[in-house]
Amino acid sequence: MGVSFLGIGKRKKSGRVAKERIAFVLYSDRLALSPKKIEELKKDFYSLVLKYVKLNEKDISIKIRREGKRIILIAEFPMKQN
Repeated sequence: MGVSFLGIGKRKKSGRVAKERIAFVLYSDRLALSPKKIEELKKDFYSLVLKYVKLNEKDISIKIRREGKRIILIAEFPMKQN
């Protein structure tokens, strides 16, 4: 039990990292994200969604906009037909 039970020293799984990045974007009070951060977000989304469906990374579209006090993240993933 001990240290491993608390998760100390364990490597974060890619899904958890993706979730944390998404939370950062959604709860951020500003829209200014560098192109590098947007690309990292796209790659994390791609890795996460690819576990469940087939898709093409080139077709992923991520848009961020503000509506009043809310920040809205729109992610589009056109799925491949079998």
